[in-house]
Amino acid sequence: MRGKDLLSQLPKVPFVTAPKHLIKSIILDAVIVALAVISGILFASYLAGGKTFIWPLVSAGIFMAISVLGSLLTKDLWHRLAVIAFESVGFLLPFIGAPLNLLGTSFAVMIILLVWGEYLSREDAENSVEIRFFRVIKRPLSKMLTAIAIVAIILYVPVWNKKTVFISEATFDSIYGWSVKFAQGLYPEYKLDSDLGAFAKSVAKSQLERNINFSLLPTAIKEKTLGDLSGQVMANLSKFFGFSLDAENTFGDAVLAFANKSLTDLKGKFGPTFVTVWAIAVFVFIRGLATLFGYLVSFVSFLVYHALIAFGVIRVKTENKPHEIVEFF
Repeated sequence: MRGKDLLSQLPKVPFVTAPKHLIKSIILDAVIVALAVISGILFASYLAGGKTFIWPLVSAGIFMAISVLGSLLTKDLWHRLAVIAFESVGFLLPFIGAPLNLLGTSFAVMIILLVWGEYLSREDAENSVEIRFFRVIKRPLSKMLTAIAIVAIILYVPVWNKKTVFISEATFDSIYGWSVKFAQGLYPEYKLDSDLGAFAKSVAKSQLERNINFSLLPTAIKEKTLGDLSGQVMANLSKFFGFSLDAENTFGDAVLAFANKSLTDLKGKFGPTFVTVWAIAVFVFIRGLATLFGYLVSFVSFLVYHALIAFGVIRVKTENKPHEIVEFF
C-alpha cells in the first residue's frame, strides 16, 4: 500500500495532442488546396477541347467560396500566405506543360492579387467591432476573381494562336442560349431559336402582317408572297454575313461562323496586335460577368460559414481590444 501511495505521488507525463483548432485549420487548408487543383484540372480540360464550361465555372466558384473563408478563419498571417502559395501552385499544376514564362507570370499574378486581397480583408476585419461577413470577404473575393480571369487569359493565349476558331462552339452556345431566351421575350414573333428557314419566314410574316391588304389576299397568294419574301430575307442575310447560308442551319450557327470569320480576318490583318487587343476585350467581358458571379459565390460562402457555426466547427466570440483615440490634453 505504501508503494502504491509513493507511485501515485510521481508526476504524470502529459499526453500531448494537437489542439482541435489546429486540426480543423489544417483540414480547411487541405480542402482549399484540393479545390484549387480540381479547378485547375477542369479548366485545363476545357482548354484542351472540353465541350462545356459549366463544370470549370462551378468548381472555380466552390474553390473561391471556401478560400475566402480561410481569410476569415486563419489568424496567423504567415500561415495564410503559405496557403495562398500552395493554392496558387495547385491551380497551375495541371498546366505544367505550358511555357515557363506563362506559368511564372500566372503564378506572380495570383500571388500578388491574392496577397493584396488578404491584406485588405485583414484591414477590414481589424477595423470592425463585429464580424461583417460580406464586407470582410468582398475585397479578397474581388481580387481572386480578377486573378483567375487574368490567368485564364494568359493561359488561353497560346490556344488562340494555334487555333483558327476564336470562339468555341461550346462557349458560344452557353452565351447564345440565354441571350436568345432574353431576346425571345422582347421579340416573340421572331424564331431566333430555330433554323434559318423558319427564322426568315417569321421575319417575312411579321412584315407582311403589318400590311392590312395582306390579310385580304387568297391563301395561295399569301403562301407564295410569304415564300418569296422569305427567300429575299435569306438573300439579305447571306449578303450581310458575307457567305452563303443554308436554310437548315440555325441562326446561332450563322452568327458563330460570322464572328469567327471576322475575327480570323482581323488576326490575319493585324497579327499579334489583334491577339493582344482581343485578349484585353475578353478579359473585360469575363471580369464584367465575374462581378455578377461574385455575388453568387459570396452567398455560397455565407451558407457554408453559417453551416460551420451550426455544426459547431467554428464559433463567434467577443473579445476586448485596446483602442487608441486622439483628444485634447
